[in-house]
Amino acid sequence: MKKVLSLLLMAAVLISCLGAATVSVDAVTKLKPGYYVVGTFNNWTLDKDYRMSQPDSIERYVLAQKKLSEGDELKVVYSSDGISKSAWYPDSGSATNYIVYEDSYYDIEFSINTGQSLSAWTWQLSVEPCDPPTGDQPADPEPVINHTKELWDGRRAPTAEDIEEAVNEQFNSRTWIKAEDIMVFNSLRFDCTPAYVVDYGVKGYGIYCEVITEEYFGDYLFWSASSYEPSVYIDNQLYSFSQAYQAGILTQEMLRELVDADYRGGGYYGENSCRILPVIKGDADGDGVCNIIDATVIQRADARIISDLDYYRPLADVDGDSDVSVLDATLVQRSEVGLYTIE
Repeated sequence: MKKVLSLLLMAAVLISCLGAATVSVDAVTKLKPGYYVVGTFNNWTLDKDYRMSQPDSIERYVLAQKKLSEGDELKVVYSSDGISKSAWYPDSGSATNYIVYEDSYYDIEFSINTGQSLSAWTWQLSVEPCDPPTGDQPADPEPVINHTKELWDGRRAPTAEDIEEAVNEQFNSRTWIKAEDIMVFNSLRFDCTPAYVVDYGVKGYGIYCEVITEEYFGDYLFWSASSYEPSVYIDNQLYSFSQAYQAGILTQEMLRELVDADYRGGGYYGENSCRILPVIKGDADGDGVCNIIDATVIQRADARIISDLDYYRPLADVDGDSDVSVLDATLVQRSEVGLYTIE
């Protein structure tokens, strides 16, 4: 009996520890990607107050007027996801930590020569004493102007200049992407909320390739066959359709607007390269109804007479076996004469 009680107690302790670990993982807050100053003063962790800014287009990052104490040690790290540390500068252990020699406020500047290997220590770090922030209280922050809403209220389509900052935030590039390299193919203004769908590409980032993407967003299907996929532009930020849907930004009402507008994105690679479709099983041609024409489309797809670009596979897969075949065409035909109900 004592042995049983002992085992139960150990199990309870294990479950408790696992629960605590889960809370700890969930409690991690994702920050913006970029360069951060880390050190003994913040336990070598990423801190939003120590994220470095890039004041111009060159590879230079600054952190101004931070109070440090004598004996503090620091380095610069790069985080590609806002959670983990992708690279350290310099990266050879604690022996190369920068050590602060007096209590003061400091301006910290970091630059990197991207023309050479990082392993060659092509880094520069400047930690210079500076005057403390003026005034006893921090100045009121500048009001954030919602540029997206201004465009929406003015019924003006976003330009490359309008979305330049948002594009750089979305791409998370180490070099600033200029408006002249941003190609805005087309956009659509939502009626139900101050947001746009913006179809854009960036010169020099990737080569067009034909890749089929199919995702379910509630009652709708997002289908894309383009390397350039549309983004949702709202609150001065750009989100992919998946990001916007997962964050609750892209709603069913907005998707319904895209269907009603017969929105087709994908840039200049073809008007059919991106679409939003209602999920109607059997509607292989995406016209909003399931009929005998769809059975013909499925038969042609099964015989390889048409390619994957010429029909919508998830809708054509009537029986849900992940394969589009003549069996699906037969079910569509049977549904036409009332002998089968497609669910």
